[in-house]
Amino acid sequence: MRRPELDGVRALAALAVLAFHAVGYWGRGAGGEAAAQPWVGRLDVGVTIFFLLSGYLLYCPFLRGSLRLGEYAWRRLFRIVPAYWVALTVAALALPLREVWDAPVWFFGFLQTYRAETAGQGLGQAWTLCVEVAFYAFLPLWAWLTVRTRSVWPLLGMVAFSVAYKLVVLAGAPALVRPLDPALIALPAFLDFFALGMGLALLEARGVRPSGSWWWWGGAVALFLVGSWALGDARLDVYTHGQWLARHALYGAVALLVLAPAVAGRGGPARVLGTWPLARLGEISYGLYLYHLLVLMLLAKWGFGAWESWLHPYALWLVGAFVGSVLLATASWVLVERPLMALRPPAARRARARRA
Repeated sequence: MRRPELDGVRALAALAVLAFHAVGYWGRGAGGEAAAQPWVGRLDVGVTIFFLLSGYLLYCPFLRGSLRLGEYAWRRLFRIVPAYWVALTVAALALPLREVWDAPVWFFGFLQTYRAETAGQGLGQAWTLCVEVAFYAFLPLWAWLTVRTRSVWPLLGMVAFSVAYKLVVLAGAPALVRPLDPALIALPAFLDFFALGMGLALLEARGVRPSGSWWWWGGAVALFLVGSWALGDARLDVYTHGQWLARHALYGAVALLVLAPAVAGRGGPARVLGTWPLARLGEISYGLYLYHLLVLMLLAKWGFGAWESWLHPYALWLVGAFVGSVLLATASWVLVERPLMALRPPAARRARARRA
């Protein structure tokens, strides 16, 4: 069963990433001289919100014991892969992206982030999908080993391992690291984020739910504003080790504060998230995420920037990216995602046939 308030969280995450690219890069809002740079440059926190949400949603059925491995694999396959393949093909043909045809196994196989020369190529934002797919493969084994205990200690161990992994990688890295360094965008670097979402699922399974108070979002906004200001000198193309770790910690805390009242399913934030506009945007959020960079690159190719004399570049690029992405995301939802999500796994079809 879909929960509108969680669809609303998806919408917020996708819109944050869209604004990060539209306003930050094409609108130049993340440039060093832009007054909004400290905050626009941190809107990629939306990616972290997606990671926590995946951890929560995918761990819940394992904790309930209501999900079989074949069903899990089927759902993940048809939810993620076809829409991505279609978007990647469309982008590779429209832009064009020759690197996709030079190394199709890497890009269509969610492997591009494991090589420095291909990380960030193809659909640039798809590095996060590589992390998600790796998590999908990791989660069933983790659940098989730990779910019966319903203890928080394994999750704390996951967090500790992820922190140790990042420290080891940074210890051997140059003084300035790039955001798409393959070692720093591999699954181990983000296991602490997934563990936070899984922790919310574990608490729920043990009968504990957070409150639906607005204080959660108040804390998220305050932390985002102050933390982003403190990181104001951080560039988007390179980070010091301290900036990388501080940014990572900030994003995890903000994402947790955003997600917690939605998990509660009651109270002010959940009611707002469940409203029709956000819930509908949440349904097509995967398409928004997949297509927004393609839309921005095509608009730039078609001379969209000439309209900056008529409208502020922040608003111009944000509106253009939003409208174009909504159109393509809606087509993806109607033609690709929703029909495939409705398909039942073979085992479920056989069981239904036996009952009939």
